[in-house]
Amino acid sequence: MFVLTVLLMVLSLLYSRSEPSIPEIRVTYHGFPVEWLKIITHVFPEAPSNVEILPLGFAVDFASYLLISCIIAFIATRTKH
Repeated sequence: MFVLTVLLMVLSLLYSRSEPSIPEIRVTYHGFPVEWLKIITHVFPEAPSNVEILPLGFAVDFASYLLISCIIAFIATRTKH
């Protein structure tokens, strides 16, 4: 169940949304249904990206994917019997 939850969390990172900002900085949010990863990229001058985990979004996504994993595991064990 935990492995499925982590897999779903990683797959949720495929969803991203860019936020309009000043031309020198690009802000991108990742995560679904709640965005929980924020990446700030400095275009000019080139600098390392800042990566920030948003704790509330992470907790909500983790709880929802854990619930989904429990439901999937329950259905899988019920259909085997």
